[in-house]
Amino acid sequence: MHRPASSSALSTTDLTTLAPAERVDYLRILWNADIPPLKFVAIARRLGYFVMCQWDSEHGMPMLSTLH
Repeated sequence: MHRPASSSALSTTDLTTLAPAERVDYLRILWNADIPPLKFVAIARRLGYFVMCQWDSEHGMPMLSTLH
């Protein structure tokens, strides 16, 4: 599986080509990079995910749910 090298390595256009699992991996990279929470939520939404108000302790970030 292809993993994004860094949050700055991909443009928004490139993100739409990622498989669902790769999108979640990319969001984990962003969360761990400590980007502003509102920016994280906006990017997650563009990738088709809703950021839930529940904590995913396994991954150390909020839980994600698909919008569709």
